[in-house]
Amino acid sequence: MLLAIAAPYLILGHDAHILVHDNLNQINMLGIHGGRFAAPLLPGSHQPHFTLQGTPDIFHLAHFKLDKPLFALGYFPGFVLNELLYRLLALLGMAALLRCLNGTFGYPQLLATLAFAALPFWPQGNGSIAAFPLLAVACIHLSRHHHLLPSLVLIAFYALYSNFFFIGIYLVPLWLAAILWLLFRGRKPWPLLAGCILFLALSAISHFPVFYNQLVAHIPTNRAVQEFAGVSTWQSAKAVVMNILASQPLAPSLHRWIILPFCVVITILLWRNKARMRSVGLLWLGIISCATLSALFFWMPIQRLWQALGLGFNFSRIYVFMPMFWYLLLAFCAGWLSSRPRKVWKTLAITILSAQLLLNLGITVHRTIADRPTFRQFVAIRQFDAIKTAMGTDAHQDVVGCIGFYPAVAQYNGLRTIDSFSAYYPASYKATFRSFIAAELEGNQELRTYFENRGSALYLFDDEIGFDYTTQNYPADLSITCDLNIPALQQHRVKWLIASVPIKNAAQRKLQPVITQPGNGYYRSLTLYRIKEEL
Repeated sequence: MLLAIAAPYLILGHDAHILVHDNLNQINMLGIHGGRFAAPLLPGSHQPHFTLQGTPDIFHLAHFKLDKPLFALGYFPGFVLNELLYRLLALLGMAALLRCLNGTFGYPQLLATLAFAALPFWPQGNGSIAAFPLLAVACIHLSRHHHLLPSLVLIAFYALYSNFFFIGIYLVPLWLAAILWLLFRGRKPWPLLAGCILFLALSAISHFPVFYNQLVAHIPTNRAVQEFAGVSTWQSAKAVVMNILASQPLAPSLHRWIILPFCVVITILLWRNKARMRSVGLLWLGIISCATLSALFFWMPIQRLWQALGLGFNFSRIYVFMPMFWYLLLAFCAGWLSSRPRKVWKTLAITILSAQLLLNLGITVHRTIADRPTFRQFVAIRQFDAIKTAMGTDAHQDVVGCIGFYPAVAQYNGLRTIDSFSAYYPASYKATFRSFIAAELEGNQELRTYFENRGSALYLFDDEIGFDYTTQNYPADLSITCDLNIPALQQHRVKWLIASVPIKNAAQRKLQPVITQPGNGYYRSLTLYRIKEEL
């Protein structure tokens, strides 16, 4: 299974596809610059500002995670190795968890484990979801006072290889609830408490910039001003149903077509079997609870309370637990069916499990082979080599702005950008950046609403291009009117603009075309403009 997932990357190399959203257009958030991990991990006298120019150094530190040594080899090989690492952990973790919960490990459990590890996980999450079963095993052992040192080592590894604000922040309340439950049952919870403290301590270290700012520096960030549109009770109820039916983008479980109908039928058949229904019922309760809590975040009364508290955190992503629940449920249901006396039931169970495995593997591998852009097309190294040559000897020191394409591309090629994708940055910088694009926002309501609310994409928007830069499928005769605040950009040391669509009023804005890299042969057409100093 791991070989099947690795094969397209090994065969196609840079001509393989990597999902753009989150994984490429946000790679600066991983500290990737110049093709590899380049951001500092610890505060120092010199903090290079590859983006978010002029903001406090704390916003330029990378998170201290175990994927960083992989990316030091180069982003592409690091990405592939990271893919294989967290899938290996998914295999080991789900196998260990099923054996721990079920007592046995046969063909149904093996196939369910392989299917789980073949899911199209969110790569930037590292082990957040894939290695979560391994964390669950460690916590079970701690609660039973077994294998204490190995369990604490697993917890430490998970804390340094997961995303605290993606999944860890939901774990802490569950951890505390488990500790209280042990106390209520008269059992000693101290090993589990030690694991929780270790997880929190190492999460604070691995996410040092965020924790330091929240607890010490107290620099207001863009998160504090985010608001979400509240929905009615009926819409929330429909969202609960859809959360059960749908596979979430950042936590895909691909359960709708096979797992859901199969497990519903088996659950009905098990309804009178109290011993089996305890495990199956708890898993259904976990799925329904996650689906409900995720939907309730957007319910109008909750939204009003949440915004009044000003917490700036979106708890709707509690759906992150659902993939593990679905595949545990699949393994339990298929395990029961295969234990029936007649051979036909075992054959049916294996067929169901194999179909789910092939579905997951097919989707994961197919998108790597067939989807576009390829990694080579996206990063456009040859194209940017020509652009950097045209910029001259100061190319790596000058600040550029990007119009109509993701600034992560310029950052990957070693350029410093005024624009960025950053989920967490100073609120003051948002006001500064708004001054660059205010006129463009006035011409496009969708862009204005997005920027004034969420604003994670600090892009030099153009009202004629819009928001999505993924396809670059612009009409051949399209040219734009640039209404950016050029003097304000110059005050922030921006010397160049790179645009994927020609600027028809370049002369009036004192923008001098330097070099054009046409789209034929490249994924996007790019023109480099020098901002004339006399402006």
